Amino acid sequence: MSSIKTINCAVIIAIWLSAIYGYTGEEATPLDNNKEPVEETKAREARIWFLGHCGFALKTPSYFLIFDYIEATRSKRYQWHEDSILSTGYIDPEEIKDLKVRVFTTHEHEDHFDPAIFKWESQIADIEYFFGWQASDNPEYHYLLGSRAVWQCEDLEVYTIKSNHAGVPEVAYLVKVDGLVIYHNGDYQGDYEDDITYLKTKADSIDIAFLFCVWQAQWKYYRVNFELITRMQPKAAFPMHVRIGDEDDYFEPFRSTYEPMMQGGRVVLTYNTRGISFYYNRDQITQD
Repeated sequence: MSSIKTINCAVIIAIWLSAIYGYTGEEATPLDNNKEPVEETKAREARIWFLGHCGFALKTPSYFLIFDYIEATRSKRYQWHEDSILSTGYIDPEEIKDLKVRVFTTHEHEDHFDPAIFKWESQIADIEYFFGWQASDNPEYHYLLGSRAVWQCEDLEVYTIKSNHAGVPEVAYLVKVDGLVIYHNGDYQGDYEDDITYLKTKADSIDIAFLFCVWQAQWKYYRVNFELITRMQPKAAFPMHVRIGDEDDYFEPFRSTYEPMMQGGRVVLTYNTRGISFYYNRDQITQD
């Protein structure tokens, strides 16, 4: 009888530990001391990493999203880092192999698209690719073609608007996931008034926007930014597409131009610091 009581007590303790601390009785897997684990996030929260030029990664509660990733060896815009991991602004598939990874590329120009992204397939079990053009013949990839395209599953929605830049098709992405609305402009500069009206039917406002770093009124990119910011009021706007060495000439003028238009939102500057990260939490953003 005493042995039964002992077993019952052990079971009760194990259940209590599991409920309070997540204890399962299994031995913990040791971590690589050179890599920081990708932290969990809650609904309407995201951790954001700058991956160079127009590249960004976002960890939401359900997904790990990557936009317009390039590596230094192709673009020659960034020095290759000896420790090419997320904290230095590079994707190491070993760090994210257990996550649901979704990769988005706006168009084929080499400062937005790098074939290095295809190497991740062999190391990440749950990975899908989205392209704004017919990037491959692989039927497992998602090609969002036409003036506007839609792709949806139970917990992820993707909408595109399209333009042609230097003779190639390109898209801007609006992604809805885990209560978040994320916009990546790429090089889009299409029929912005009608297209933003269309996006407004999919989301009233935007949480996180990645925008072309132009503020001069004579450029069409200014009108795209102006329309998107004033009509969809992003809570965090990241300027991108700034050449190395031009940071002082672009980032602050972008902020001083657009931040006054944002009702409670912020312009967030990376200063081209590859690997810099931020935490977004229900309309508020801070640097990690």
